[in-house]
Amino acid sequence: MEGDCLSCMKYLMFVFNFFIFFFLFILIIFLAELSAAILAFIFRENLTREFFTKELTKHYQGNNDTDVFSATWNSVMITFGCCGVNGPEDFKFASVFRLLTLDSEEVPEACCRREPQSRDGVLLSREECLLGRSLFLN
Repeated sequence: MEGDCLSCMKYLMFVFNFFIFFFLFILIIFLAELSAAILAFIFRENLTREFFTKELTKHYQGNNDTDVFSATWNSVMITFGCCGVNGPEDFKFASVFRLLTLDSEEVPEACCRREPQSRDGVLLSREECLLGRSLFLN
């Protein structure tokens, strides 16, 4: 009888601690999101199309997965089906991208349109896309 009561108390304490940690974890996530929203509101004047275009043309390196900036831009362009900030013309002035591709590519591979039914993102026509043909761009 005594052991059953202690077992029940242990279980209740475990459940109580579990809920406390769970709600603390949720609270931390909420506070992080709230902080991000406040910072985005405060710096909203800095987050303009011109700012993103300037940063893209200055730092973008193409298909370099070791560079966090370029990998993030590639992921965004593939996910949202876009090409740069204003379009493919952004990459005409991307100095590092131009230097690394030796002007052989008009746009990065992330700008290329993909097969809609393909799960692994097969490109429609890599050659046509990299030449900047609009039918094959996002």
